This record gives sequence, structure tokens and C-alpha cells, in this order.
Amino acid sequence: MTSSKLASRRKMESNFAECKMDTRQLYPLGIIIYELLTNAHKYAFLDKHKGEISVILKEQPADTLLLEVSDNGVGISQGVIDGTEEGFGFSLVKIFLRQLQGGMTISRENGTRIAVLFPR
Repeated sequence: MTSSKLASRRKMESNFAECKMDTRQLYPLGIIIYELLTNAHKYAFLDKHKGEISVILKEQPADTLLLEVSDNGVGISQGVIDGTEEGFGFSLVKIFLRQLQGGMTISRENGTRIAVLFPR
């Protein structure tokens, strides 16, 4: 199946709140978003079914920002969650997350939901 046919089977939604950020945060945040979206496209829909991917960035109390990337695919491997399996992309996410001084939670309910919280 060509990538354009595969892409047409996926619905992508994004919701980015207007918020002020330090330019030193934009680069690592962009890499994190890119890697999480790439992983969702590559691994969430292994059975080639139609799927949905969502990206949300919004402000939180206490001058923090929340990035949430979720899909309704097969769910992330437990090995990635517990650290026994990790690809290069997920390693990059962790490196740039440290640069943002943030934290990450991962849920496997109804697909995968990765929430990144970091100070502005």
C-alpha cells in the first residue's frame, strides 16, 4: 500500500492553544512532537486499520504546558513503558524532555496516550 493510501486511512486532529514560549523550548518540543507522531504512524496501526491520531498543546495551571499525543491503535508496548524496549526515537523524546525539565506519563487504554508536562 502506498503511503498516500495509508495516510488517507488515518484521521489526524490537532489543537494547539495560543501560548507564549521561550524559543529555547520550541526546538525540543518540535522534535518531541515529530517523534511521537512518527511512532504513532509506524506502530499504532500495525493491522492497517483506520485510525485516529490527536495532538493537543494547552496551558495548565502553575505556568506549565501540556502536550498530549494519542491514538486509537494497538497500544504501546509494555516494554517501552517499563524501559526494557526503547528505539532511537523514544530515546530522543526522553533527551529533549529532560531539556524541557518536564515529565511524561503513558497510558495504554484504548490505544496509546502520551502526556508531556513541562514548565513554560
